[in-house]
Amino acid sequence: MRFIGTQIMHHLKKKVSVKVLNYAVHWDPDHTPSKENGFGASAYAVHWEPDHSPSKENGFGESAYAVHWDPDHSPSKENGFGESAYAVHWDPDHAPSKENGFGESAYAVHWDPDHAPSKENGFGESAYAVHWDPDHAPSKNGFDESAYAVHWDPDHAPSKGNGFAESSYAVHWDPDRAPSKDKGFGESAYAVHWDPDHAPSKENGFGASAYAVHWDPDHTPSKENGFGASAYAVHWDPDHSPSKENGFGASAYAVHWDPDHSPSKENGFDASSYAVHWDPDHAPSQQNGFGEGAYAVHWDPDHSPSKGNGFGESAYAVHWDPDRAPSKDKAFGESAYAVHWDPDHAPSKENGFGASAYAVHWDPDHSPSKENGFDASAYAVHWDPDHSPSKNGFGDSTYAVHWDPDHEHSTSAVPEAQARRHQIKVQTGMLFLKKNLRVGTVLPQGTMFARGGSPKSVNSVNTPLESKYLATILSHYKIPHSSIKAKQVADTLHSCGKPADKEEPHMCFSSREAMARFATKSLGVSGARAAITRIHGHETPNTMYVVAQIAQFSNNSVPCHPMDFPYEVFYCHRPREVQSLTVQLKGLKDGTPGVTATAMCHMNTSDWDQQYFELLGGERGEPICHYMPTNYIMFY
Repeated sequence: MRFIGTQIMHHLKKKVSVKVLNYAVHWDPDHTPSKENGFGASAYAVHWEPDHSPSKENGFGESAYAVHWDPDHSPSKENGFGESAYAVHWDPDHAPSKENGFGESAYAVHWDPDHAPSKENGFGESAYAVHWDPDHAPSKNGFDESAYAVHWDPDHAPSKGNGFAESSYAVHWDPDRAPSKDKGFGESAYAVHWDPDHAPSKENGFGASAYAVHWDPDHTPSKENGFGASAYAVHWDPDHSPSKENGFGASAYAVHWDPDHSPSKENGFDASSYAVHWDPDHAPSQQNGFGEGAYAVHWDPDHSPSKGNGFGESAYAVHWDPDRAPSKDKAFGESAYAVHWDPDHAPSKENGFGASAYAVHWDPDHSPSKENGFDASAYAVHWDPDHSPSKNGFGDSTYAVHWDPDHEHSTSAVPEAQARRHQIKVQTGMLFLKKNLRVGTVLPQGTMFARGGSPKSVNSVNTPLESKYLATILSHYKIPHSSIKAKQVADTLHSCGKPADKEEPHMCFSSREAMARFATKSLGVSGARAAITRIHGHETPNTMYVVAQIAQFSNNSVPCHPMDFPYEVFYCHRPREVQSLTVQLKGLKDGTPGVTATAMCHMNTSDWDQQYFELLGGERGEPICHYMPTNYIMFY
C-alpha cells in the first residue's frame, strides 16, 4: 500500500545582513532615495523583520501587509491604488513554502537604482504598481492598521504548523487538515490569473477570474465609495465595511466570475462557480438563491441564510465524527462544517460565523440526490462521474470518508462492521455456520483466500502504538492528516490502545517474534506453533472449492489479524470458547488440491450482532466459523 505524503517543511536559515529585504527589491543602501524623502520607518506600512522570514516559526513583521486601511490617506494624490496596484507576477514554482517565497517580481516591483524616489523618478512604473507620491512617504500616511481587514499574526506564518490569525478571512484554519490532496492550498491558491495587458483601469482589469474584482478607479475606497458593486464577487455595502458590526454581503467570496453577467436578479455567477449549479435566474437576493444543486445542497430559496433559516437539511453534512462511519446507524455528526451564518455578526475577532454556519444535519438514509449521493460536482472532489456513489463512490480524498457503496449497512447487504470484540471482516464465502461445514459442501463462487498488496515497510519510526503518537506517525510516513489512510492509522491505534482484558487478552505487535512470545504466554505452553492458510496453485475469482476433509487441531488458540498501518502490525487476542480447524479444499472442476485452510469456530455467539444471524440464516448463540485468509496467523 503506497502512502502519499505531504512535503516536509524546511526551516529557513536566519541571515544577518545590512541590506533591507524588500520583496525581492535590489535595494542599494549607499544611495538613499533622496535627501528629504525615502522609505519611512514603515515603508509601505510594512515593518519587515528580515530575521523572521515566512518559515515554520516566523513570518512577516507585526504590520506586514499593513493593516487597517485608512481611505483618507490613500497612496496617491487623488485616489488610491494606481492602474496595476498589487499586480503580482506570481511564480508558482516559488511558492511561500520550503525554501522560497514569492518569485523575484512578487508584487511586481521593477526597482531602478539609478532613479531614486524623487519627484520625477523612483520605482519603475509598476513598483508595487502604485502611483507613488514621494511628497507623502508611508511614514506619514499610507496603509492604516487594518488594510484588507486581516488580523495578521506574525508569530504564525502561513506554513505547515501555523497560519493566519483566527479571524483572517474569518477562517478557523486547521493546518493539519488543509483543503488539498497533500497539504495546504494548491499551487495557485488565491492565485491571480493576472493579465498585464489589462490593468485594473476603467476599461480593463484583472483577468476574468482574478479575484473577480471589477475595479472602478473613479471610486476609490474612501468613505463614500469603494470597490465596484461586484468586488470580490461580493455585494459590497460601502456604508458597512468589514468591521466589528457588519461584513460582506450575501454572496461574498463567490467564484468563477462571468464579467458579462453581474450578480443581479437576472444574471449571476458562471455555471461552474465553485462547482455549483448556479441558476442565473435566481441571484443571491432575499427571494432567491443558489440553484438546487449548489454545493450539492438542497437549497431552499424561500429560506435565505439569515438568522431563522439557512441551507437545506443536507447542506455540507456536519461535524464529522471519525468514530462514526456513514453507515445506517452512524454518519456525519449533527453539524459537520456547521455554520448558521448570523448576518448581524460579521467575521471579526468577537463575532463571525455562527456556531454552525452552513449547518447540515446529514441524514445518511437520505443522500442529497434521488438515486445516489452528492451531485456530480459537489465540492468538485476527485469525482469520477462514470461511477456514481451507488456503484463506487467518492475518490480517495472525498471528505476522508471510508465510503463503501457496495456495503451499505442494511440487513440485505453484506455487513462490513466488525463483530463485537472480534476483528472479522465479512467477505464472500469466509463466514459460515458450523453445522454447514461438511465434506462435499461447495463454497460460493468468488471465495478467495489470497490477500495481495505491496509488501509493507519495516517499522522505522520506533514509536509506541498509541493514539497520542498519531501525528508523529503520520508525519514520519508523510500521510496527509485528512486522508483515508490517516483515518485507518487512527482506527488501528484506537483498537491497539484499548484497555487490557483479563478474560480475553489482546495486544498489537510490529514484531513477529514478540507476537509469538505473547501467544506462548497466553496459551500457557512452552512454545506456540503457528498455522496459516496455504494456496496450492493459482487462485482466481472464478475458482470454486469443495470441502474434501475436516480436522480439529485445538480448542486453545491465538489468532493474529493484520491491521491497516504504514508498516506491518498485527492485532492478536485469545478468544474464549473457540475451536480451531484445518479444512482441505479441492477444485470443484478438476478435483485437484486447492487450499489448506485454517478456520476458527466461535462456539458461543450469544453476544454477536444480529446481522450475522440474519446474513447466515442462523440462530443467536449457535457456532459460527470463519476461514483465515493467507495473511492471518493462528497460534496454538
